[in-house]
Amino acid sequence: MKRRAFLASPLLLLPAAARGAEAYPEVMAGHPLQFPQDHGSHPAFRNEWWYVTGWLEDTSGNAVGFQVTFFRHRPGVAEETPSRFAARQLLFAHGALADPRYGRLRHDQRAARAGFDIAAALEGTTNVWIGDWSLQLIEGSYRARIAARDFHLDLRFAP
Repeated sequence: MKRRAFLASPLLLLPAAARGAEAYPEVMAGHPLQFPQDHGSHPAFRNEWWYVTGWLEDTSGNAVGFQVTFFRHRPGVAEETPSRFAARQLLFAHGALADPRYGRLRHDQRAARAGFDIAAALEGTTNVWIGDWSLQLIEGSYRARIAARDFHLDLRFAP
């Protein structure tokens, strides 16, 4: 009998946890999108990401695949906490190079909470960064900069 009571006790916490859970807005079908503004952050939503992938030629003419991804996550905790240290928005980034000459995927990643000029995902335009990693819309074209442990990318794209 004691074991059953012990096993059931975590279930008693579920209603309290559900009350404390943050509600996230629903993505509505047919909602009109406006670009480039909607390529910016939507911090009320739980998750979103910016993803760029493709193939390049290096300075020697070798084909190299690349991938740059930034993620923004709203964990829904500490929303009412007045502390600037509360992790209301979390940012993650991943960069990778696929170079057949190396026989392996070279990759690196970053993570930070938004704020303190360390990391941000701005609303209204594509401008997301963690330290010296960034993806930005600048004067009509995109720029991705990744300073990984064993590779660096500084790429420009035109829509």
